Amino acid sequence: MAPNRQKTAIKGKLDELAEGQTSFEAFRHLGLCSLDIINQSVFSYCTDCQLQGENNPYVHAVQRLSDLWIKRSLYASEGNEDEETSGLDFLDIILKAKDDDGRGLTPLEVRDEVDTFLFEGSHVAIDIYNIHHNASMWGEDYDNFRPSRFEGDAARDMDPFAFVPFSAGPRNCIGQNFAMNEMKVVISRLLHRTVHTKF
Repeated sequence: MAPNRQKTAIKGKLDELAEGQTSFEAFRHLGLCSLDIINQSVFSYCTDCQLQGENNPYVHAVQRLSDLWIKRSLYASEGNEDEETSGLDFLDIILKAKDDDGRGLTPLEVRDEVDTFLFEGSHVAIDIYNIHHNASMWGEDYDNFRPSRFEGDAARDMDPFAFVPFSAGPRNCIGQNFAMNEMKVVISRLLHRTVHTKF
């Protein structure tokens, strides 16, 4: 799907939903549009996430991986350790992994798991949940919503990488320019093709 087709697809989906003249949640559809744009722009790979939705194998894999990551992060943060896999290498853990029915991964699934985490011999993983719930960084009230942590002297004294969404400082993001340009294009195309009426 070419970049303009991605934007046309989101426009068509939103038009279809708007015709029902009831409120609808646009976040999921915009997320699928973003996924299509990122995959096409970064990997030159057409996923058709918007057209297939939850039936798309890539969307299903991303959701499965997200759920697994959260489950493992929560499990690790509670101090739980699996004695069977403690101290094993990543590949050993993948090879010993079994689903609820006791079946191991197929060779293709093992390869997919390895491809997901290893890129040209490099392995980088950032456990965002545990970084943001680290009592030594945030104090014992790490789970409390306290925006004052990011104001004044507290913000100046904080490690710029302590809060991952700030990515080396508030309002600073590696993909900020790309995201802003894509957002402008999507919004301008949506507005250009929308009929505006007065109420």
